[in-house]
Amino acid sequence: MLKQREVKILSTLIESDKPITAYKIAKRTGEHGANIRDGIHKLVQVGVVMEHNSERTTSYSPHPVLTCKDCIQSIAEHISEIADLIDGHEKVEPEGTKMIFDFIMRRVQISNIYNGDKRDSHKPDN
Repeated sequence: MLKQREVKILSTLIESDKPITAYKIAKRTGEHGANIRDGIHKLVQVGVVMEHNSERTTSYSPHPVLTCKDCIQSIAEHISEIADLIDGHEKVEPEGTKMIFDFIMRRVQISNIYNGDKRDSHKPDN
């Protein structure tokens, strides 16, 4: 689950029309720079934020899917279908649906690792 600080970071990056530095993210969010750098580091590690290095600065942008309106719409439709599927078995609260979805995603991820799936999940299949 995303922490509130990580949501602020992603929202700031999505609102920006170009990659921005950690300093600018901290300034726009009102968060302490060290906290922003920690949050960015985690988001870069998991592939949700892209890091852009130049000679003098490092800047950041959101994963491209987060700014793709068609992608977001498609994902939202699939999430709705998943929620309906879960509720079809037994009605749960929205938080329960999130927990079930998270658990299944973790199981799929672990299963892929054990089955030798080395595919880079951040790039589309060719």
